[in-house]
Amino acid sequence: MTIYQRPDEKILAESSKQGEVKDFPDISRGWGVAFDKTGGIPPMEWFNALGKRTDEAFRYLLQRGIAEWSKTEDYPTGALVSHNQGVWLAEKNSKGVEPKTNTLWKETALTIEQVRKLIPVNSVNGKTGNVVLNAGDVGALKQGDFGLGSAKINIGEGSIDDTTRGTGFYLASPRSVGERPYNYSYFIHIKDTDVAAAQLGIRLDSNNMSLRIARNGVWTEWNEFITAYDIANYLPKMAVLYPQGTKDNPMIIGLNTRVIVDNPFPGHCVICMVEVKFKDKWGAPGFIYSSGGHGTAAYQYDDDKIIVQSGNIQVLNKPYNTGSPHAIADLTSAPFRVKVWKVT
Repeated sequence: MTIYQRPDEKILAESSKQGEVKDFPDISRGWGVAFDKTGGIPPMEWFNALGKRTDEAFRYLLQRGIAEWSKTEDYPTGALVSHNQGVWLAEKNSKGVEPKTNTLWKETALTIEQVRKLIPVNSVNGKTGNVVLNAGDVGALKQGDFGLGSAKINIGEGSIDDTTRGTGFYLASPRSVGERPYNYSYFIHIKDTDVAAAQLGIRLDSNNMSLRIARNGVWTEWNEFITAYDIANYLPKMAVLYPQGTKDNPMIIGLNTRVIVDNPFPGHCVICMVEVKFKDKWGAPGFIYSSGGHGTAAYQYDDDKIIVQSGNIQVLNKPYNTGSPHAIADLTSAPFRVKVWKVT
């Protein structure tokens, strides 16, 4: 493909002397007019005028880039013109119809300022709703505009359950309507459609976070994240009990002894393990039956009690019988304690 160089800015006959350029008498008829005017021989002055006319047309286009709109021009669909410091695209064929917002012309090649004026936003410089930016608004976004910035938007008495809310950062307080994850809650609202959204709630006075999703305008329950901050609240709770004794002076359990202990986690399911002390080491004794009970066991009873029961032959038997971690021992009494883990 040949790439053509831009021509220079010279105009034919632009510096001609007086009388060397005369307007061509009939542009529409062309050279035939010479037979009527000059015996069929066109003069130099006409050639200068036509060359100058052609050069000036090229200079006009090169200088402007896009031609000005003319009320006498026929414009086909897709034509571009300049008018009132704007560029316009012809949507339909037209003639004599001034370019402006209508069904025939569409403004295109907008300037940055024009684009900014057309951007709809929710809140800029104190304006709310579907407002239009003015030039003075651009570059002057305040905190909270678009739900962004250095501060959140307080929804006040508004509803946190509003799925039509714009995507952004908000604060819900006890005055706010709806199902808040916490009494005072920062929340990020992500809008998909008017009936579909997601929210991430953050407790104002801690690091707790919760998530919920709305489908068809109905929100799910808030589901709290487990974080390093509050993981201890979700891990099984554990207590070490010394029934009828203390850590320094535990009770001695003997044969066929039944001890009733209050559940340290009332109403919750727990796992229990009894341990006996032998040679200054605590360990589970296990339990077997062999012509009688050998060992000691502890189990939850109903919801709020734990039962500790020792065998009628031994409280601690040999490890190869019971699986106890203790060394070989046959005890009929021993200090004991109960470990309890909350599982629900």
